[in-house]
Amino acid sequence: MIENKHPGKDWVYLPNVSKENDSYLIFEPNPEHKKAAQKLLKRIIKRDDYSLELQRQFSESGELEDILVIDTTNERQVVVGRLDRDAMIAIKERYKEDMPISVFAKSVFEAPDGALHLTMGTLIPKKSLRKDFEL
Repeated sequence: MIENKHPGKDWVYLPNVSKENDSYLIFEPNPEHKKAAQKLLKRIIKRDDYSLELQRQFSESGELEDILVIDTTNERQVVVGRLDRDAMIAIKERYKEDMPISVFAKSVFEAPDGALHLTMGTLIPKKSLRKDFEL
């Protein structure tokens, strides 16, 4: 377990997304993004510093279409993947588009084929701070 980047007491896990309130990094097919994601995962495993940001992507009609996970370590902005669909839909259906959301690494594991996978905690403001953002 890696849980070392939780932003503090004013944030809680996005509820009812999965049994463990986990979300997952879905890797992008773009080779540059995959390379950046692998570097990020290696930093997380070594417990090196990292910084992640979520960025909402909207369709032309204004509907939330995706939530990108961006590595902002060392002030660079590199897309490493996207938030899994279940977490994205939960955010879309429950909260206004300007509600703050955050994410941190919970665990990294290696599959039998050698691929690295990232389990994340998706965070939202605690109930008393998110009332104005609920739909």
